[in-house]
Amino acid sequence: MKNIIVLISGNGSNLEAIINACKNNNINAKIDLVISNKDNAYGLVRANNNNICNIVVKYNRNTESRKAYELRLINEIEKNTNNIDLVILAGWMLLLTPVFINKFNNKIINLHPALPGEFPGINAIERAFLSYKKNLIKHTGVMVHYVIEKVDAGEVIDNINVIIESTDTLESLTEKVHYNEKKVLISAIQKILN
Repeated sequence: MKNIIVLISGNGSNLEAIINACKNNNINAKIDLVISNKDNAYGLVRANNNNICNIVVKYNRNTESRKAYELRLINEIEKNTNNIDLVILAGWMLLLTPVFINKFNNKIINLHPALPGEFPGINAIERAFLSYKKNLIKHTGVMVHYVIEKVDAGEVIDNINVIIESTDTLESLTEKVHYNEKKVLISAIQKILN
């Protein structure tokens, strides 16, 4: 059985999908650790409810460098886990630097609510919706990719198209994207681990 850790910053609905996939044996893995960079992330409650070890490692941009933060993050991971097979960024809202990326080389994957090469970085769904309104695109999507230094540009493991209908609002498109995130995330993890 493989050991995975999940990094979150918020609600943790994708974490919940991973937890359920592990329970149902759709993924041959155990979540060793959940880390949040925010102490009020609801994903921590989800981890607690499933008896998964979880910690908060906050970044204080006023008092520490990114390098110092990531060294602290690595130290916490090493203290709380062994033998990590996969690090999953599931709504982790901090960019990672080579300090962290090189430590877990080719073991970090990220879920991004856009297709490869489209809308890297934040507010991807909103930017896709605005592009649709300008007749620049007909659909958007979701991808899971390996993490490299360039934002949302690593090798794609899996992706799925999400059609944008003329009746869609930003809210309805966001719902459709979030629904598809769970499917593509579990599919990508299966491809890597099984």
